[in-house]
Amino acid sequence: MIKFADGIAAAALTAVLVTLFARWLTVGVPVAFLRELFRLPAGAAKVLTWAGLRGGISVALALSLPAGPERETIVALTYCVVVFSILGQGLTIKRLLARVIGG
Repeated sequence: MIKFADGIAAAALTAVLVTLFARWLTVGVPVAFLRELFRLPAGAAKVLTWAGLRGGISVALALSLPAGPERETIVALTYCVVVFSILGQGLTIKRLLARVIGG
């Protein structure tokens, strides 16, 4: 069973922010620069950055690590990021699309 340490909330928030920043760097920035080349609509970088939902593969990779205290921390943080992706991003993507599209 996963035991949550005192600082898990701060660590989880940091993990979510780092994941979003990494997604923005790897998807959002290139899309923003290449938007005209591929004739993408304005706001495509925002949508593709926010819509990058993560889940099953991340959890499977975390669970495949060898047993130890580090594994438990990584599994807990991975679940936090995945839950944020599903609930936070999944439940707000419609509003983001409406704002970007203007509808």
